[in-house]
This record gives sequence, structure tokens and C-alpha cells, in this order.
Amino acid sequence: MIDRGCKLKITNVVKQVIALAFMFYASSAFSLIEIDGDLGTDDGYTRIIMWEWEETKDAPNPCYGAPVCYVMPDILGHIYRPTLWRNYQQGQYIEAQMYEKASQVRDAWVKKYPLTTYLSGYYRFKQDSPKCAKMWYSTKTPTAEDDISPQEFPGTTCYDVVPTKQICMFELEDREVQFGQINLAEINGKKKYVKIVIACMYGTNIHIYAMSDTNEEKVYLSKDSKFYAKLSMDGQNLFKGVSEPIYKWFQMHSYYIEVELGVDGYSVPSGNYTGNMIIYFVHD
Repeated sequence: MIDRGCKLKITNVVKQVIALAFMFYASSAFSLIEIDGDLGTDDGYTRIIMWEWEETKDAPNPCYGAPVCYVMPDILGHIYRPTLWRNYQQGQYIEAQMYEKASQVRDAWVKKYPLTTYLSGYYRFKQDSPKCAKMWYSTKTPTAEDDISPQEFPGTTCYDVVPTKQICMFELEDREVQFGQINLAEINGKKKYVKIVIACMYGTNIHIYAMSDTNEEKVYLSKDSKFYAKLSMDGQNLFKGVSEPIYKWFQMHSYYIEVELGVDGYSVPSGNYTGNMIIYFVHD
């Protein structure tokens, strides 16, 4: 019996791939959206999320010096004009009358609600309302009954659709696949599995790929390319990609990549063998 050690290292390049996939999104002073609202009812549970808020250095705060100034998001397309009452009641606002610059208002907001933090509540919709939220300010205290006629914070942008700025996470259970000591008779068809976990903010389809670090279908472990590892998932070739659905709100999805050793009709000399494989995914 001749023992042979075999080890594959895994390179995770998902960050680079995601960076390219997420490069483009709407650019404006605000990227504020309303998501997950039930537009078919009078009262729809809604989550609002702020993606981006950038201000120029000298942009003024429109309510600087007022006795009071409340800044908060609200839904556009209500049965009534926005009252800001829902968020005010839940404490989802900041007071901004003391800030001279809009950038200071932005900093105060992000300090209380870091970007991508959800604000949740019930809002009233018309059935044909667009999916849209804006940032508002008011120099009057919101109430349940009174129309305080809030003003749009300068630069706020309405989105009719969920933005394309997807957020996903990708985890590898192990960075190495250790086959250990292998008998020659056991090499061909020997298998190990690599667990990966993927989750995304929005429901989508993902496409998982795996290949060698030289962009080849097999990970070659010997110089003559006759000793190799094949990469698959659910019987499908990962070099060509495997498509899977992903559900929203960061529900964890686990997948198992099969690493199978193969030999093309010759005796593998004794020794230690290593190779590198790359695992990555893209989304629709």
C-alpha cells in the first residue's frame, strides 16, 4: 500500500464578484426606499431602509433656527397627505433645528440610524400607490389629527421600484479540503464535501460556480494533469454553474460542493498533492 496525501485550498472570491455586480445604483442626495408594503390594503406593514445620504459641504439645513424641526421618512402616496405621525409616535425621527448645515442633519440621522437600518411601521396606502418613500421635515409637532404640511428635505428622491443594490453574504465552513492519507485503490472516486452558506437581502436567483485557480474545469493535482479533482453540486458541473433560488431577508441557504478525485489510467506516485479551487456566485 502506498500512501498519498492530498489537500485542496479554497479561494473565496465572492467579494470581488459582488463588488462588480453591485457597482451601479441610483445616485442622488438620497437613496431612500419603501419596501415590503402591502399596497392592496388601507394599512400595510412596511419597512423603510436608507441606502445612502450624501450632502455637499455647504448645503444649508432648511429648518435651521426654527423652534423645532423634526426630520424623518414617510410614504408618498397616502390616502391623506403625509402626517409623519406614525414615525413620530414610534420615535423614528431626529430633531434638527440646531444644525446649520444639511450635512450635520445627515450625520445626526446616520448616528441614530446607521445606513441600511430598517424603520418599521404601519402606513396607509391607496391601492394604486407607488412603492415610494421620501425624507421630510416639519417645524410643527406631528399629531394624529392635524395636517402639519411637512416639506420634502432638499434632494430627497422617490423610488418606484426596489433598487438594484442587492446585499448578500457568503460563508465557507472550511478553507481546506483534507483528503489525508489515501490508498492508491481508493483514489478514483474519493469524495469530500465543502459547505457554503449564502443569504441575500432580496429574493433572487443565484448562480454558483467553482473552478481551479487557473480558470479550468478541473483542479489538476499533478503536472501531467492526470490526477485531478472534479467540482459539482447536486450532480451538476460547477464550472458551468448551478442556479438556485434565494429568499429575502437574509434567510440562510446551505449548499454542499462535492470534490471528487479522479485518475486517468495511471499509477499516482507517492507524495503530497495540493491544488486550489475558487468558489464564487453571482445573482440576477
